[in-house]
Amino acid sequence: METVEKLKQYAKHLSTCNKMQDWTEAETALADTPSEFRDEGYYEAIQDLENKKRTCTCGIEEILKNINMEQLKEDKKGGFFDLPKINVCNDPGHKPPTHIHIPQGKGYRHVCPKCGATIDLIPPQISF
Repeated sequence: METVEKLKQYAKHLSTCNKMQDWTEAETALADTPSEFRDEGYYEAIQDLENKKRTCTCGIEEILKNINMEQLKEDKKGGFFDLPKINVCNDPGHKPPTHIHIPQGKGYRHVCPKCGATIDLIPPQISF
């Protein structure tokens, strides 16, 4: 449980998440609505605003809910573990050519003929 608490401490909602938005302007506008305009649509707008304020749109809450506690416990155990698989391309043309001249204002995109990986080379842009 300690690990989950640490994750919650360090995990933050993105600034675009509904939970991180400043809703005071919308709340003020609704509060300043004259009473003659407070119809059914007005109360639906208040309810919609409250629902938005409580809704996470960045996904951090879903991630925290789906943390596999058993996996976290196993991570603490000693012993052998599987290494992540790293796909290595052995093609001699995988890396871009060296010692090439790239003109000012241009870049060079190298595509590996075997695996299709792309590498963009952008030289220093010098201006005076």
